[in-house]
Amino acid sequence: MEPTGVLGVLAGALNVAGNDAPPHPQRPWYSVRNLAQGEAEIFIYDFIGFDPFFGGVGAADFVRELRAINAPKILLRINSPGGDITEAVAIRTALKEHPAEIETHIDGIAASSASWVGLAGDSVLIAPHATMMIHEPWNIVAGDAETMRKVAEELDLFGGEIAEMYQEKAGGAADDWRAKMREETWFTDQEAVDAGLADEIAGQPADAAANRYDPAILTLFRNTPPHLTQRPQTQPPASNDDPPPPADSPANLELVRAVLDYQRDESRRLGVAV
Repeated sequence: MEPTGVLGVLAGALNVAGNDAPPHPQRPWYSVRNLAQGEAEIFIYDFIGFDPFFGGVGAADFVRELRAINAPKILLRINSPGGDITEAVAIRTALKEHPAEIETHIDGIAASSASWVGLAGDSVLIAPHATMMIHEPWNIVAGDAETMRKVAEELDLFGGEIAEMYQEKAGGAADDWRAKMREETWFTDQEAVDAGLADEIAGQPADAAANRYDPAILTLFRNTPPHLTQRPQTQPPASNDDPPPPADSPANLELVRAVLDYQRDESRRLGVAV
């Protein structure tokens, strides 16, 4: 989603704001299991990559476990809002180099970097009612004008490379995909097939791995369909308690601003920003 760990900071803030989904430092964002008849299954059901605030593990661990899979076929199941660009690139490269046949299943959402990681598969199936999203890479940075120009150049470089990944799968012109990225385009199951990002609509999504991210984080995007940001209720709230505020309420947005202010102050303390 962006080259740094800012998403993790915001995710942690939204979790705190919700009062019922505390962060889980060092939790893995993927899992691997062996299936019968020479198949393995990989679940990417969380943010991609390591974040010092939100936890997770880096791409190196994922690639190490991927290379240990000897099965001739891998089912890659995705339900992820995206994550770190460079970590996702390393994962995509490892998937494309693996000798197994890789069948990608979009089980819930494949947003941002999770969309083009999934395109590394030999075939891409999207579940009914699942969603894909593509957008321009972004970052939050503090610094002088020269720093800002360098970051802008890096983001343009990333954006061009990502557009070529969509072109590689779906055809068309890279410039047209870049335009869709700038608009932040969301695809339903059929729209993803029509656009060439998915090959077909599959059966029902797998239920072997639970979603591990707070869907409220998707409010950070501009055009998120509202139904995707709702956190499922595991139990009804007590009658004498007020329900938690929505993720985009003024109180929660103020908390996000406070987290960004904290990150800026920490950057200055470490000499990263002026």
